[in-house]
Amino acid sequence: MIRSRRNRDVDRHLSRDNQCQLNKSHTFNHTFRKTILKFNNKRVALLFLFSIVILLCLAQLSFTHCTGVCFVAEDAMSSSCGPWDSNRLLYMRIPKTGSTSFVRLIKSLSETKAFGFIDVGEWKDAVKQFEMTTMSREAGFIKTVANYFLFPSHSYNRTLIYGHFFFINWTNPNTTMNYLHPTARFFPPPLAPFGRHVAERYFGLRAPGPTEISKAVYISMVRNPRERIESMYYYERTSAFTPQWRSNFVKRFGNKSFTSCLLNPDCVKKNDLRRWCSLQTQFFCGMKHKDCRHPLTDASLQRAIRNLKERFLFVGLLERLNDSLTMFSRLLPTYFEGWRNIPLSHAKGRGTRSGEEAQPSTREKLASEVLKDVCLYDNTLYREAKELFEMRFRSCNQISG
Repeated sequence: MIRSRRNRDVDRHLSRDNQCQLNKSHTFNHTFRKTILKFNNKRVALLFLFSIVILLCLAQLSFTHCTGVCFVAEDAMSSSCGPWDSNRLLYMRIPKTGSTSFVRLIKSLSETKAFGFIDVGEWKDAVKQFEMTTMSREAGFIKTVANYFLFPSHSYNRTLIYGHFFFINWTNPNTTMNYLHPTARFFPPPLAPFGRHVAERYFGLRAPGPTEISKAVYISMVRNPRERIESMYYYERTSAFTPQWRSNFVKRFGNKSFTSCLLNPDCVKKNDLRRWCSLQTQFFCGMKHKDCRHPLTDASLQRAIRNLKERFLFVGLLERLNDSLTMFSRLLPTYFEGWRNIPLSHAKGRGTRSGEEAQPSTREKLASEVLKDVCLYDNTLYREAKELFEMRFRSCNQISG
């Protein structure tokens, strides 16, 4: 009896030990499988990330080949009538100067001319806003544009940069050196210099030097000031943004016809027409300069005219769109050659008017007199741009003839 009880105790003890070993074995197997699963998950995650990197690299590769003129030798360049070449071309996009159609043309040409294009967005003072922005925000915007300018995010050897931004002087070291190196986002501040050194030495990711920066080319388009401001006036009331935005805009700024607004001093002031009909002057005057702050002055106009003549390779006229594109093609064949093969979608006219009906011609004449004063600076700038255009166009046609 005692022996039997001992045997049962021993059997129970052995059974408990076996169960413990079984539990340990089960725990080990479970942990092992969990570890393997984690390893597999990590491996899958790594493979996924690696695939994403490969796809991003492939997306930046140029699968299109340049056709026609793809290179201009330095000794063959001419800035007067072309051809000219630059690996950085900046299009200063002034609102309501046919810029939407111009950008569509650029995107189409990039496929046959194999260049990259970057939209740097819009500087808030360059488009319709209710409040002016601060100088600190201006410096931040210039820094963003500088990053795109110095380190284009594509693999093409030519870049066309465009956006609603005022002229920026890239030959000024304070502008071109105020940028964030692309490696900075991957390294903590203490290691940023090391990351930049590695990127520049082993991967060639360095900012262009002063000589290369000086070859960057500016182009733009301008428009008759009256046509531009009137188009802008009706666009804000009939086509801009969303119906709700337009409804709020009309509640705040009214829905008079453009002529009626010009004949009403309160309407001119409320809609800030003097500012918005000096917009082309401010674009050419530039950013980050005391003379280019509102309200504009004669010094602003003189600076704008000087930049127009000295800093821009060519400025076209919307009223002479085909002739302007012909000149762009002649001056910059590596970008604009073949533009005639692409249909243009520029819509002429002033759009559908809202509010009151068109006024009698006598009122139009009175409104025109008001507009001469409101658009004083832009009228002067436009005359200069038109004179330069006509002189350049005739001269180059004589050479080709």
